Amino acid sequence: MSHDLTPFLPKPSDWFVPEIEHHGWGTAEFVDPAGVVEGPVYIRADGRGSPRIEMSVSEFSPRENLPLGLLQFLALRVTETEGAQTPLRFRPDGFNQCTRLTVETADGTFDSTQCSLAHVQGRLFCPSDHPVVLTFHATRAHFDAKEGGQPRYWVLPLQNFLSHFVQHDPKLDQHPLRIFPTPEVPENLPEPLAMRARAIANAKNRMIVFEFGDEPAFIEALHDYDQRRERLLSRQEPTTITAVMVGAVGNNSTDSDSIQEWLPLDLLPILGLVSGSEVSAPWAEIRDAQGTLVRRVHMNLGAPIFSRGKGAIDEALHRATGALLTLAQRSPWYGTSRLQVTLKHIVRGSSYTLTVEDRLSHFFRALDGLSQELVTTKPESLTDRLSAQHKARVRKALRGAGEQIEAFAKEAERSGAVEEARTLRHIAHRVRSAPNVDVGFGTKLEELLQHFGLPDATIMEQHYKQSKRTDGRTWLSALSTHRGMIMHQGFIDFRTSEADPEEVWVIANHLQDILIRIVLKMIGYDGTYQPAVSVDQVAAPLDWLTPDLPATQLGYR
Repeated sequence: MSHDLTPFLPKPSDWFVPEIEHHGWGTAEFVDPAGVVEGPVYIRADGRGSPRIEMSVSEFSPRENLPLGLLQFLALRVTETEGAQTPLRFRPDGFNQCTRLTVETADGTFDSTQCSLAHVQGRLFCPSDHPVVLTFHATRAHFDAKEGGQPRYWVLPLQNFLSHFVQHDPKLDQHPLRIFPTPEVPENLPEPLAMRARAIANAKNRMIVFEFGDEPAFIEALHDYDQRRERLLSRQEPTTITAVMVGAVGNNSTDSDSIQEWLPLDLLPILGLVSGSEVSAPWAEIRDAQGTLVRRVHMNLGAPIFSRGKGAIDEALHRATGALLTLAQRSPWYGTSRLQVTLKHIVRGSSYTLTVEDRLSHFFRALDGLSQELVTTKPESLTDRLSAQHKARVRKALRGAGEQIEAFAKEAERSGAVEEARTLRHIAHRVRSAPNVDVGFGTKLEELLQHFGLPDATIMEQHYKQSKRTDGRTWLSALSTHRGMIMHQGFIDFRTSEADPEEVWVIANHLQDILIRIVLKMIGYDGTYQPAVSVDQVAAPLDWLTPDLPATQLGYR
């Protein structure tokens, strides 16, 4: 006897709409000159940037007499008064400042106090059959729905987040904000049939699960994730919403001014580290216990252009994204500018589309910032690392060289070469002050590695020593040289320098891997990750490097 298992097939819900449209009557308030413009408004938000807001002007109510009407109200300004005449000029700062835009729709109210008039289409002075259309740009806005109940859940639509979704938490099977709710299987079914029904019901039960405010939260892909992913990878879309992140509001305030203070927006750069691409959110939603919209807050977090890079976590292999998100919120570094900036540099430097100089620029800047923040050794000069005997000898030699160059300067001055004498004296000063030169990038990087117990410098110095390089450089001095070229001249000239392009590319991968391990340690993560120096997909612990590890394991020859 066959049984119909169709009722157990997961069906996508329609609670989330990635392309939002509103139609209503809008009122725009302006300040100089003061007045109000009204008319029907069309609003569209699709995750590619700030909402697009267009008003067809129907009514215009200035608070003073304006002979040139809407043209004078929006685009002109009185510059001076000459007798009975009032000269008008086009405003150098653009359009009249909009202080508030309110749109009443059938479903609720759209409101923004951080908006500006960006474009005007139509004739502002001459009569026309075509209406004047005003386009507004809102850096911050919110929509309050009419039908929503008490706030219960928050939602962040995720732009450009690509991952595998493999986790399952039975507590979330019937969550009202699941993209694919899990159909319930009756307990009275015969066991063989119940097993088949449960397998079918859980076919779409794939998420990334983490904790937020002591309650389970999750990330779930949209029902058309595969198509959205393909459009990103094939460059058909510059950016798009691929998934939603959902959690409980708890006792947090949901007014539009407070919501960004507690929303886990600082998890977005961590998702970028995981996936290798910048992740953002175009808006946040507050929904009630049944999943009905209460409020939507449009935020200006940026709409990053999708660029694929090497991620630190392969969810199908490591299954660790959820644990990483949970641990990140408990880290003392969570929410700090240092962690956010470091993550941004790692993610941008991981892009497959960048040149090696651009990659290294991001990694060097990240390491500079971490060294400044974490290396507690007080500033010292190079001679402070010498014995008293060698320190005295070096200072004496430099002092003598300075005096000799000073004598050259006097000779040049006597011969009338004033500019040359000035240059020689500058050189003499630099020679005398040479003992006070601070330690360089290589030394600071070495101390940073020691701070986190990473043996990379030991491995690489041994490797460079054994390779018998013709330039005689150590690994740390080579890094300092490359950093100086990139930071000061903007590129590495492989035609004239001794830099090996293949080795420099390996160095970039190695520095990326160092930064990933440092950040994961800062967060308190102790699981496995994908090393940036490995071509194959592997599950490596953070301490997979040992002092005796050959550098060939890091990609060097």
